[in-house]
Amino acid sequence: MTNQRRTEIAETLGVALLILVLCGVLLAISGLLSNGAVIDNRLILSRYAAQLQAGNGLVFNPGERYLLIFAPLYMLLEAISSPAILFVAATVIAGTTLYRLGRRLGLRRGFAFAAAAIYVLSAPLWMAYATAFPLMTALVLVALELILGARWSLAGLLIGLATFCSPEALILGVVLLIYALQRGKGWPFALPLIAVLGAGGAGLAAYYGPTLWDGLLTLKRSHDSTNQRLIAWVFMGALGLVAWLAGYRERTRPEIALLGAWIGLYALIVGVLLRDIDGWRFLPVVGVGALLGGLFIQKYRLALIPAVLIAGGSFGLLWADRAALPSSDARATYGASGASVGVIAKAEALLAVIPPATPITLFNGEFQPELKKMLERGDERGVLIRYAPALLVGDGAWDEDLLRALDYRPDTILKRNKTYRRYSALGAFANQEADIAYGPDLRLYGFALDQTALNAAKPGWLRVRLDWEIAHSASRPLTLAFRLLTENGIILESSEELDSGIFRLGRYSTYHVLQIPALAGSENQARVQVAVILNGGTLDRVTLASLPITR
Repeated sequence: MTNQRRTEIAETLGVALLILVLCGVLLAISGLLSNGAVIDNRLILSRYAAQLQAGNGLVFNPGERYLLIFAPLYMLLEAISSPAILFVAATVIAGTTLYRLGRRLGLRRGFAFAAAAIYVLSAPLWMAYATAFPLMTALVLVALELILGARWSLAGLLIGLATFCSPEALILGVVLLIYALQRGKGWPFALPLIAVLGAGGAGLAAYYGPTLWDGLLTLKRSHDSTNQRLIAWVFMGALGLVAWLAGYRERTRPEIALLGAWIGLYALIVGVLLRDIDGWRFLPVVGVGALLGGLFIQKYRLALIPAVLIAGGSFGLLWADRAALPSSDARATYGASGASVGVIAKAEALLAVIPPATPITLFNGEFQPELKKMLERGDERGVLIRYAPALLVGDGAWDEDLLRALDYRPDTILKRNKTYRRYSALGAFANQEADIAYGPDLRLYGFALDQTALNAAKPGWLRVRLDWEIAHSASRPLTLAFRLLTENGIILESSEELDSGIFRLGRYSTYHVLQIPALAGSENQARVQVAVILNGGTLDRVTLASLPITR
C-alpha cells in the first residue's frame, strides 16, 4: 500500500468520525425527532420489522400478506438493528462519500467537508429519519463514486440493492446507465443490476403472490405539516440556486454534466410527473446539490456562512415544528391493548403508541387494500362488521344500530378521543363452499360464519360473510333477508338493503351481523337462511347452515 493510499484512508476515516460526532450531537438535540413527520412511513416500516422479529413474516398485520411500501431490504435491516443505527450509518456513509466525491471534483478539504456538512444538516435528511430514504441515498451516492472510478459492476449491484430500499433509486440508475453506455460499459453496469432486480422481484412475487401489487398501489397520504414542507423547500430552493450557478459555470466537465442530469431527471419524475411535494423524498438530489454548492462556496468563500446558517436554521426550524406525541393516557390505554385497534383518519396520531403486535385497522383503507376496495364500493357497514376491532377510536359517523349489534359501548377512559370498546368476543370466519344461484346474474359461491354453535341461555352475535359472483352489475339496490329457525319456528328475522354499487361485476364478499336472542326452549339445531329480494320480489331463499344449540 502506497503512502498516498494510506493518507486517503486515514483522511476518509477522519471525516467519517467527524460526521459521526456531528450526527450524534444532532440526534441528541433532536431527541431522534421521534415525534416528527412521516408517521405513515415510519409506522409502516417499523411494524414490518417488528412483525418479522415476532416470527409473523414481512407483514403489517399478522395474516395480512401485503407489501405497503416497496422497501423490503430496509425492513429486513431494521428487523436486525434499529432505525437510529440505520440512520446514523447511512448518514455517515453518505457524508463521507460526498466528501470523497468533492475531493474528486477538485474541492479542497475544508470545502469538501462543508458540502458533506450541508447534507448532514439538511432538513430533508432529518425529515426522512426512520424511513428508507437515507439508506437509499447513501447507496446511490456510493454507486455514483464507483461509476466515476470505473467500477461498473459494483455500482450496478448497489443500485439494485438501493431499489429494494426505495424504487426511486432506479431513476438515478438510469442516469448512471446512460453514463456507462457513453463509455462502452453498459453491460458491466446493467447485468448485476438486472440480476439483483430479477432475484429480488422473484422472491417477493413468490412470498406475496398475486396480492403483491395490491398493497403497493394503495394510496398513502403524507403526514408532513405545511411548515415542514415549507422549511424543506426553502432550503432546497436556496441549495438548488447555488447548485445551478456552480453547475452552469462548469457544465462542460463530464462529471458536472452527470450531476446535473442526476438532479434534473429525478426532479422531473418525482416532482413534476409524480407531483410529490414532500421534501424528504428529494434527499438523493440534496447530496448532489451540496456537492455543486461546495464548488460555488469554494469560489465565493463568503457564501459558506449563509450556507451553513441556512442548513442549520432549517434543521432548527424542523426540530421546533415537530409534532406533539399523544397524551400519556392514550399511550397507556392503547399501548397496553393486546387486541386489535381501529382508527379513523382524525385520530391518526394515536398510531404511534400502538404496539407492533397489535393489529391496526385504519378506516380510510391505507393499511388494508381489501378495506379500500370495500370503501370504493360504498360498503362502509361491511367494513366495520368484517374488521370489528376491539377498540374503535375517533369521532366517525358510526351507525349506532350497528355499534349496538356488535356490542360496542362508549369507553370513558379517554376524554380527548371518542372511543368505543367491544365487550363481546367474536369468532373467526370458517370458510364454506357453496353453489347457489339467485337468478342468472347472481351466484353465491361461498360463505362463512364466525360461530360454530349458539348458546341457548345467552344472547349473542353471529357474523355472516357471503361470497358473491356477479355476472352483471346491479342497477338497483338489493335486499338480503336473514332468518334463524328452529323446530319451534322463526326465532329471528332481519333484512338489510345494499346499494347497487356494492354489487358490481366480478367477485365480492358482503358482511352482515345477526343479533341472536336467547334460545331457551329451542331444540338442538338452528338453521340460518338468506333470501335475495329485488324489486319487491324474492329471488330465492336457501339454508346456509345448521348450527348446534349448546346449553
